Formats: sequence, structure tokens, C-alpha cells
Amino acid sequence: MSVEHAHTRHLSWVPVALLTLLCLATYFPGLDSHGITNWQEGQRLLVARDMQSRGDWLVPTVHGQPYIAKPPMIYWAQLSLAKAMGHTIELWHLRLVAAIAGLLGVLAAFGAAKELLTPDLASVEDHRFATSAAFWSAALLATGILYVRAARIGELDILLVPFIAAAVWAVARAFRTHRLARRTNWLAVLAATLASTGAVLTKDPGLLYVAFAAYGGIAAWYAFSRDPLDLALLPSRVKAPLVLAPNDAPWVAVLGAILGGLAFGVPAAMNVRSAGDSPGPIIIGIAGALVGTTVSRLLHPRRLRACLVALSRTHPVLVIGVPAAVRLTWGWLVAQRVGADVVARLSRAEADDNVRLFVPQAPINNLETMLFGLGLGSVLAVVAVAVLLRWRPRLTPGAAMLAAWIILNFIAFSMLGKGVQRYLTPMWPAWAILAGWAAATWCRPRPLRVSPAPWLAAAIILLGGAQSFQYGWLRDALNAKRSPRDLVRAITDRPDWRDASALFSFEYTTPALDYYAGGPVRVVGDPRALATMYAGDPWTLDQFREHLHASGESVIIYRDGPIPGTTLPPAIDRLRDAGFVVESLGSLPAFEIDNGRTPMKAARVKVQSGSGAT
Repeated sequence: MSVEHAHTRHLSWVPVALLTLLCLATYFPGLDSHGITNWQEGQRLLVARDMQSRGDWLVPTVHGQPYIAKPPMIYWAQLSLAKAMGHTIELWHLRLVAAIAGLLGVLAAFGAAKELLTPDLASVEDHRFATSAAFWSAALLATGILYVRAARIGELDILLVPFIAAAVWAVARAFRTHRLARRTNWLAVLAATLASTGAVLTKDPGLLYVAFAAYGGIAAWYAFSRDPLDLALLPSRVKAPLVLAPNDAPWVAVLGAILGGLAFGVPAAMNVRSAGDSPGPIIIGIAGALVGTTVSRLLHPRRLRACLVALSRTHPVLVIGVPAAVRLTWGWLVAQRVGADVVARLSRAEADDNVRLFVPQAPINNLETMLFGLGLGSVLAVVAVAVLLRWRPRLTPGAAMLAAWIILNFIAFSMLGKGVQRYLTPMWPAWAILAGWAAATWCRPRPLRVSPAPWLAAAIILLGGAQSFQYGWLRDALNAKRSPRDLVRAITDRPDWRDASALFSFEYTTPALDYYAGGPVRVVGDPRALATMYAGDPWTLDQFREHLHASGESVIIYRDGPIPGTTLPPAIDRLRDAGFVVESLGSLPAFEIDNGRTPMKAARVKVQSGSGAT
């Protein structure tokens, strides 16, 4: 190794240290300064607490009932952290897990970017540019608006980022070994397998991200490559000569584009209900045309054989198959404990809630999210797309993987999802790598020009500091009323407070109530009137009345306003009409739901003397 190359490698630790400091300053201050406002966050916290109290790390539960909507990785992370510290799981443990995942995701994105942006026969200057672009990529990711939110809120999607970025990084390294040395890089394959296992144990679609980004990228490379192809399927001491890439018939690509566009766009068009939905099928159709073009070109025998050779040395059967087997094994073990019928029922409910086929609005929502989700990074990524479309540079293997990471996953979550912002979280590293390439190109030293790098660095530091201040202090100062924390604490601090069994909610539920009350808060009322996500069986008014006859008065939290989408009378009037004595508790902290439109109140409730069940 030359002295200059060794010096370049040594300097690569400088951006790693700087990125770590940036993430520590952005994600970690004031972890639990603001209360729980997010249903997902509250649910992950309750499940981990329940598993800790039962001493069971295999079956996720809520109040003793199986809850297997998601694999166990986020719960294992909380349990491990709390066990190492000897603590009972609290909110800050969950948010610390998210912050650590955000940090590791940024570092993994740095490594993946450097791998994808470094040419095969790279000069020292190429290495320097790739390191610079990787640094800007990771820094723009670290301060992206929705990425910071994911790293500051205890949702599980942020845990996918380090696993998926590491898996793509490792497969890209194995693919490079195949191209340059024509052999298998077993260490890279093992790393990719472990990372993919972590992804699928975090969330089932994690394997889709890895498969589409890594192996979809390999397929895309062989579909469009003009480089000589390796067609030697079997290993040999005498390496077979490379074969020139074929000249493809243009009509094949055109036919593939038409068929792909129709296959993707028509089903989405059939679900259009208004003029505002019409761009969705067009976006999906264009994406389908790209996929159709790729598949049609890959069907050429020489291209297909070369792709199979590459797959035989990057081992998708191991990288995808082993994690799938681990995930199925965990599901089987859970089924042995709680029953296969319970697992099947809960799995169907999860699929019904999350899978939406060909929703026309989904690609529109996803595209809008990409345009602003990384803030400054999104702006630079759009610039990068425009520049690349204008320049049309020679396709590289890294660029093919990057394109597949973005396009294929955009298609998948536009065709199968509802266009929810957090579903795109694992795609942010790829979007940020485009932005980092644009930033590095912009900041490249040029004669007689002052580099904009200091100004870009200052903007990134400012963005990180502003968001750290927002989540660490400002969010609670301005929006404390969006969380039930202060209201429930005021109730539990009352001299007559017993335990969570004395607290109820009327036609409303959130895991945050259970967390702050220290136990399950029973829901009273018709579940059809619920305006939020629900978990558990509600009590009827008659069951509530019987409970009050046996235990005396209780406290109930209710809406001080109408339920959106209904014409029901106010909650307090319906409780009184049902024969309950309701006495509002005054001077309690504010709590609002429905994005601040509906205030929640608390009241002491009991039954009238002599009243019975109706």
C-alpha cells in the first residue's frame, strides 16, 4: 500500500468522527423531554414493558395478550438496554434505542455510499471524491427532516436503516469482488446475511428492501451494462475470457416498457376516484416502464447468464433465504406458545391494516415525501437527478444499485402501501447518497473559485442544532398538551388515586394512557365510535355500571367535543343520559387530540343511588 493511499484511508476516520458528533448532538439531548404523542411509540413501549415484567423475550404481549404485529427486534433492543443498566423500561430507553439506530444508520450509509461511489479501478483522486461524497451523503441524511424525526421518536422503522444500509454495502462489496477477482467474498456475504436477518426481525418488509436494492441493482447492471460479461458459471483455475455485451434490439426494450407500464399503471388507474388521484397511475406506469425495460433487456441469453454468474458469487439464497428462515422459525416458536390459529388471526389483521393494493394516492404521497423528507438533502437529490438526466454518464455498478434502491422500493411501497411517510425511512440513505454526490461535485476544488463547502457544512450544523433544540426543548414547550402525560400525572397525584383500575377512557384509546397510568386503562363505549387505533375489547356502559356498583366511583377521560365523522351528542351528556353521575375535574393540565382540534377532559363518575343495569 502506498503512503498516499494509507494516508487517505487514515483520513476516512475523520468524517466518521465528525458524523458521530453530529448525530450525538442532534439525536440525544432531551430524549424524554416531551411526552408520548405517537400511537406507534406508545405501543412499542407497552409491549417491551410487558415482556420485561413477564420475563419472556420470545412472545410480544400487551397486558398479557399476544401482540405479534411486528417482529421482536425493537423489543429486544429495549430489553437489552434496560437489562444492561438494571432498569425498568422507560420512555427514554425506547428513544435511546431510536437515537442509536439513527446514529448507526448514518455511519452505515457513509460506508455504503463510499462503496457504491468508488469506481472499480479507482485512483487516489477517485477515493477522495467518494469519501467526500459519502461524508456529505451521511451528513445530509443525519439532518434530514423526517430522518431526524424517526431518530427522535420511538418508531421501529429507524431500526431498519442500519441493517439495510449495511446489507447493501456488503452485497456491493461482494459484487465488486466478483467483478474484479471473479470469486466469492464470503466475509461480505456473511455480513450481508447477518444484516438482512436483523432487518427482517425488525420488520417483515426489510427483506424486500435488501432484495430490491442489492440484487435488483445487480440485475439492472447486467441489463444495461456495456462492459464485457463473465459467463463462466463453474469455477476453474483457468479463467474463461470475458465476452462482449450484446447489441440489444431497440424494439425489445420498447415492448418491455409498454408491457411494464400497462401492468403497473392500469390496476392503479382502475382505483382512481377523483381527478386529484390521476397522477398516481401515471407515476406508477412510468416506474413500471422502467422495470419492463430492465426485464426485457435482461432476457437476452448472454446478459441473463452473466447475471446468474454474479448471483452465484453474491449468494442471494443465503443473504435472503437464511433471514427468511430465521423469521419463519421465530413465528413457528411463537405459534407453539400461543397457538397457530391466534398467530394466523393476528397476522391477517396486520396485513388488512397495512397492505393496500394499487392505491392511486400512494405514489403521489411518496413522491411528495421524497421532495421534502430530507430537507436540504431532498433539494440536492432532485438537483442530482436533473444533472444526471442531462449528463447521462456511463452507468456504474454502484449507480445501478442506487437506482434500484430508490426506484424498486418506491414502486413496491406505492403499489402495496398507503403512502405513509415512515415507510420510506429505509430508502432515505439512497436518496441522501444522490444528494451527497451533488454536494461533492459542487464543492470540488476549482481554480479561482471559493469552495462552498464551509457554507454547506454551516447549514448542516445549523439544521442539526435547530432540530436538536426542537425535540429537546421546544416541542414540549409548545405542544405538551398533545400528550396525556401531564393530565394523567395530575390524576395519579390526587390523594384519592388507587391504581390504573380506577381510570377509564370513554370512546378513546391510546397506549400512552396505559404507560402513564402504570397499567391498562379500560375503554368504555361503542368501539364503532372510536376515532383512533384500538387495541383490546371495550366495556359496554352496563359493564361499566356494574363495576361502579362494586367499586364505587372512578375517573374517566372523555372528549370535550364531537367525535370526527359522527353526529353523536357530547360524551358527557351521553354518560349522564345513561344514568351516571358525572362531576368534571377542574384545574387539570390540557390534553388535546385530533391534531389539537378536540380537548380531552377528566371527570369523577359514579352511578346514581338505586340505579341498575339496563
